[in-house]
Amino acid sequence: MDRRTFLAACLAPVAGCARPAAGTFATTRAVTRPPAPADALRRGVAYLLTQQVENGAFPSDTYAAFRDGTALTPLVLHALQQATALADLTADARRKAVNFLTSFTRPDGTLNPGPDGFAYPVYTAALATRTLTGPARDAFRRELLARQLTEAHGWSPADAHYGGWGYYPGVPRKPAPGVPMPAHHLLESNLSATRFALQALAACGPLPADLRAKAAAFVARMQNPDGGYHFVTGDPVRNKAGQVGGVLRSYGSATADGALCERLLGWPDTRSEAWLREHFRADRHPGDYTAAHEANRDAVYFYYAAAVAEALPEVRPALRKHLADTQSSDGSWSNRLELVREDDPVLATTYAVLALS
Repeated sequence: MDRRTFLAACLAPVAGCARPAAGTFATTRAVTRPPAPADALRRGVAYLLTQQVENGAFPSDTYAAFRDGTALTPLVLHALQQATALADLTADARRKAVNFLTSFTRPDGTLNPGPDGFAYPVYTAALATRTLTGPARDAFRRELLARQLTEAHGWSPADAHYGGWGYYPGVPRKPAPGVPMPAHHLLESNLSATRFALQALAACGPLPADLRAKAAAFVARMQNPDGGYHFVTGDPVRNKAGQVGGVLRSYGSATADGALCERLLGWPDTRSEAWLREHFRADRHPGDYTAAHEANRDAVYFYYAAAVAEALPEVRPALRKHLADTQSSDGSWSNRLELVREDDPVLATTYAVLALS
């Protein structure tokens, strides 16, 4: 079957399966004959292939920050690489995506992100490091190493954000004494960026002891007494489950990130896995949410699905069934909630494909 025939077959409507309203994430739907999980993966991949543009990028029509393709392309490429059963059908798309990402490297081994830089430099560098090979991979790897919050940028072990990675678009230098943190609050380390960075660096070989020790110091500060994890220190707004009595509450996506970090760091602690098993839900994002945060509980559902599937493989069958039951007729998924941009079907579908792969 050639790619065109494959896409037409995969995107043909499933009997009795109507697409939900745009921007929704249906946890239950009236479906006469839901697709099997394997069909859901094929249809999800088929949808992603239709979103690739001529230069090999996967841009977004929903968010400006995703429009140039540098944020979503390495994530989609990673998902297509993980869908190994469909490797023959995704080969051309993967080649084009690799060429697109490689175009941001110079012959001297440095990166050329353009005048505006990458919107999400750590995610872009981490995922490019995982998906590329040779000099291009090395260029992104060096960028990733340069973005850890360490002594090289003025941070010390006493700092709450020491040792991790964050979303700051520039070099993450610590502000001088008396100078407040930037108003946009992107300089801090967070657990998600740190997990992606560690996974990418570990894919290149054993983590250097010094880097591992510094990262471990940050990850340890993110774990709560119950074994679960929170996202970022000192910010109850961006910590999805909120805060009570000065304690940032644990929740599913952060705890899955923490469990994956623990494995990369060689920790024997399994409390995070115990938390995930106890709180696991296939149909919603778990966690002890405060009332003020409850309305956005499922805003990070698709990220959670991909992360918990990797952290706790035994839950994959339940996730696959739920994702198959909630897939739209065009093969995509999307979230009705906008908080973390999962209402973008390219982003949500990519995470769903990772959970299904």
